[in-house]
Amino acid sequence: MPLTRRLARKQRQTYQNPRPTVWFVLRCTITRLLELQVWDVAATMTFFLLLSVLPALIVLVSVVSLLGLADETIGTVAELIHELIPTLDTEVITTTLMAFSETSGSVLTIVISILGSMFSAGRVIAAFHRAMNTLYGTREGRNFFMMRAVVFVETIVLMVSSLALVGLIIIGGDFSRRIGGMLNLSEESVNAWNTVKWPILLLVLILLITAAYYRGPNVNLPRYRFITAGGAFTVLTLFAGLVLTGWLLENFSIFDGVLDTFYGTIYVILFLWVGAIVMIAGAAWDAEYLRAKQLAEGLPAWDRLQLSPEHTRQLEVLDYRSRFTDYVGHVVVYSVHTEEPITTLKTAQLAENKSIFAINRPRRSSSTGKPYRSVFVPEDFGDNIYEGQRVHPETGARLVYPPQRPTRSNINERRQQLQEDSSGFEERTGD
Repeated sequence: MPLTRRLARKQRQTYQNPRPTVWFVLRCTITRLLELQVWDVAATMTFFLLLSVLPALIVLVSVVSLLGLADETIGTVAELIHELIPTLDTEVITTTLMAFSETSGSVLTIVISILGSMFSAGRVIAAFHRAMNTLYGTREGRNFFMMRAVVFVETIVLMVSSLALVGLIIIGGDFSRRIGGMLNLSEESVNAWNTVKWPILLLVLILLITAAYYRGPNVNLPRYRFITAGGAFTVLTLFAGLVLTGWLLENFSIFDGVLDTFYGTIYVILFLWVGAIVMIAGAAWDAEYLRAKQLAEGLPAWDRLQLSPEHTRQLEVLDYRSRFTDYVGHVVVYSVHTEEPITTLKTAQLAENKSIFAINRPRRSSSTGKPYRSVFVPEDFGDNIYEGQRVHPETGARLVYPPQRPTRSNINERRQQLQEDSSGFEERTGD
């Protein structure tokens, strides 16, 4: 059945004022995450984050060793890690950290560890910037050195924020009671703090994530929102996952003995990986929700979000290189088909066909046909259902055939068209 007849038989509805729905935002979010291959980006962020943990531990142990507080601090850190991850044995953690304290402690070790930790953490932030730019349909506009300086500052902010969050978690339970006893605080005050600290922790996390969503992409967002839907979803999901997983590990532990430490390590890696996916998914939701609002406003945001870039220096350089590459390609193809001499700019990217640097026509065709979007996703389906293709003069919005869900029949039709085009191309460009 032809494409026009199949579309004409589908159920239709007249919308007086059509607007995108939440389902539209969800579908767009899933599509963007699949195009981004979010699992690979999250794996990169997880790898460099774990790579920054070891130097950070060396710095911590070295500093407390120089201050003579190694035993007390290492014991507290081991109890904290065991509280967050019940499957990790406290004795194993203490032994590992004490080994660091015996082999480290010099100023040179501290400096090298700080640099290593900051370098790895900076790779995490750089990967997040690239993901955010992809979600918003742009690229980084700052040059290499400026971007490295920005990442360096953001890395310091990330480390300080992480220490603050860890401090909020540490100041609880028995540790908070010991501090309360030193400060002569009542038991009620300590219990109140143990209850209030979790909402404060959630609030700080939401603030950090929404700030990262706002400063991550190279675009000027309409305005800063203290709490966004994507940021709240990310924080609540991670917090709920941490609480649920900790409860399951504590009550349904099936790994005992030697496997406890291994299982806890795998749990940490998986949790960080899933956490990175959730964080990027929250940013994708915010971007697609903004797209839906721009469409409802009448802006042509179906292809690109209508947002001005914040930095354009590098974008101008990349745009010039891309346009010049296209220009060189047009010059070569025009010359091949017309066999006429062309007067153009002198550039190292062009040479006569007899030059040793020239890439000449192969004996057999190097093409297998048209690319996907030229064959399977045609731009115009004709004029039938809507009584002619209507185009809005200002925005370029077109009313054409709605896209059809892929089925075996229409895919076979497109493949047959692809084979015919390929055969015709080979005949025109034969040996």
